[in-house]
Amino acid sequence: MIEVLNVCKDFGHPPTRVLSGINLRIADGDFVSIHGRSGSGKSTLLYILSTLDHPTQGEVVFDGKKVKDMNVRDLDCLRNTQIGFIFQFHYLLPELTAIENVLLPPRKSGQQEKFRHRAYELITQFGLSGHEHKFPGQLSGGQQQRVAIARALIMRPKYLFADEPTGNLDYQNGLMVLDILKEVNTTQGATVVLVTHERDFSSMAKREVILKDGCQTSFPGP
Repeated sequence: MIEVLNVCKDFGHPPTRVLSGINLRIADGDFVSIHGRSGSGKSTLLYILSTLDHPTQGEVVFDGKKVKDMNVRDLDCLRNTQIGFIFQFHYLLPELTAIENVLLPPRKSGQQEKFRHRAYELITQFGLSGHEHKFPGQLSGGQQQRVAIARALIMRPKYLFADEPTGNLDYQNGLMVLDILKEVNTTQGATVVLVTHERDFSSMAKREVILKDGCQTSFPGP
């Protein structure tokens, strides 16, 4: 479970408050969307939830452990073994093939060969068979994003965070990405947190958190 306790976030000098008094409980296996207009604080909240950023005030708690009390080694372990990230921009390495990009997370810990079979399974699952040895520049935008999702899932993360993963895709490719996230949530039990400004996509989650000017306007319980 992820708990967010009275989280606030300021940026700049003098400080500007971007998030104010956020309280959430995200149960294991939940699928939560964070929805709001541009500038509402959606991505900032996601980065704090996923430990990529830290709140100015308040607490984020993973499975009973406060993030602020974790040392660098503990945080690295959490991010590398339990968390998967998907961003609006796929951030694939252009000099690596699709399968090599998918294998980047286990490669960091010397487990590339151990996860090679799973990488090919994900390539097949996401309709990319025949494209595994192509470079990102040889793939369409939707294909590139599916490679990025496979990369995020290769280590079987407990938590999957997606920041506007459909933002650069047309509607049909966006639907395909949402279907993948729903399937991962349903069949693998991964906890999915999705940031989107698209109301249609946000409503596909089990639960919505709506932000307006850095404040939540929805019920926070699981």
